[in-house]
Amino acid sequence: MKIKQRICALGAELKNIHPVDAIDNDGLCASIQQAFLEHKVRFLRTYPV
Repeated sequence: MKIKQRICALGAELKNIHPVDAIDNDGLCASIQQAFLEHKVRFLRTYPV
C-alpha cells in the first residue's frame, strides 16, 4: 500500500490497494485505520466491486 498526502493538513490517497483485501488481512486493515487516524480523510480511487 502506498499513501500519498493530498491536501496540506487533511487527507491522504491510498494507492496500490484493493479495499476488499483488508477483509482477511489484519495488518492491512490496521494500516488503513492508521492512515485514517493520521490524515483524517482517506481517498480510494474507484475500484470494481
